[in-house]
Amino acid sequence: MVEAQLGAPLGLTSVGLYVPFSLQVTLGQDYLPSRIGTASGITLGLTVSVGGLAGPLIGGVADAASLQVALAPLIVMPALSWLLFRTLPEPGTAEAGPVGISSPAGEFRA
Repeated sequence: MVEAQLGAPLGLTSVGLYVPFSLQVTLGQDYLPSRIGTASGITLGLTVSVGGLAGPLIGGVADAASLQVALAPLIVMPALSWLLFRTLPEPGTAEAGPVGISSPAGEFRA
């Protein structure tokens, strides 16, 4: 019943929402190579937190107006994200490598 109303299988839509998570985590780790756990936690935590805060706001707008009015501003979000992404510098590689990994010369960094 839900599939007929949405026009696409609900499971496929849900999978599409989780596809960018791995890319976001990897990009965050590229920007913070010495703090991989922190980058992962902030990336996923911030994403889920913003979604949790935005959900009730969008629901309130949908109750006050309509679902189309509430979701219409979300159409521009991918374009806005792409524009902001283009301003990020290319992540560099760390010269010394991550903490706790031996360097190519065989030296261990503690």
